[in-house]
Amino acid sequence: MKWRTRGKSDRQLSPHEAALCVFGFHERMTPEEHARVRAILERAVEHAPDDSDCWAMLATVYTDEHMFGFNAKPDPLGRAQVAARRAVELSPSSALASQALAQSLFFRKELHACRPVAERTIALNPMDGAISAFMGLLLALCGDWERGCAAAEAARKLNPHFPGWYWLAPLFHAYHKGDYRAAVGFAMRVNIPGYFWVPATTAAAFGQLGDLEAARKGVRELLTIRPDFGTAAREEFSKWFQPDLVENYLDGLRKAGLDVAAGQPDP
Repeated sequence: MKWRTRGKSDRQLSPHEAALCVFGFHERMTPEEHARVRAILERAVEHAPDDSDCWAMLATVYTDEHMFGFNAKPDPLGRAQVAARRAVELSPSSALASQALAQSLFFRKELHACRPVAERTIALNPMDGAISAFMGLLLALCGDWERGCAAAEAARKLNPHFPGWYWLAPLFHAYHKGDYRAAVGFAMRVNIPGYFWVPATTAAAFGQLGDLEAARKGVRELLTIRPDFGTAAREEFSKWFQPDLVENYLDGLRKAGLDVAAGQPDP
């Protein structure tokens, strides 16, 4: 991306270059970069309203407002779904558009609607490991654990140098089943420094296993990354998990010694 845009201002980027900016953002993942890329894409769809990729990437950036809390404006998931549906309307066979729609449906908790869209996304580009891994994760967390984990496994076989987050589907499945030692093993494979899911899982899993020394170590690592996690845990887990898994994770963290803020269970 850098060589194609060197010397250009953000306002000079073509629609294709604007869409590619999202991939750079997902490598850096800062609020500042998010605000920049969102502005680029909003200009792009204004000037090229029939570009499906720009709409799909804009939907993804809007969803990131919800996922990561970056530069949140009102109703990020509503805006994401509008943009994603526009992308699909413009290019029904685009895996990027379909992925954006599946993601928006998932985070809006429209899980029954998400599942067929996620399956279609994989079918549209089965050789894209990132798509298969992410759609597999969403399918697993929609409740179709077997299918979701199979899709994630297929993604791992496509490229032996896959990112560590490809292990998230089997990680969450193991924790969901109560196989806490397996969950710890998968968490170690994720191997993404500064990623709160790793110490959150190890702390909760060791808490459930009664290994308090290891559990407290996980809590210390978690609080180094997210000092506010005791108050934010329910909100963060609820973005991704169904209520039973939210409560299971919170229970493990309490057993690990984290002071988790009280709250009403999700409906």
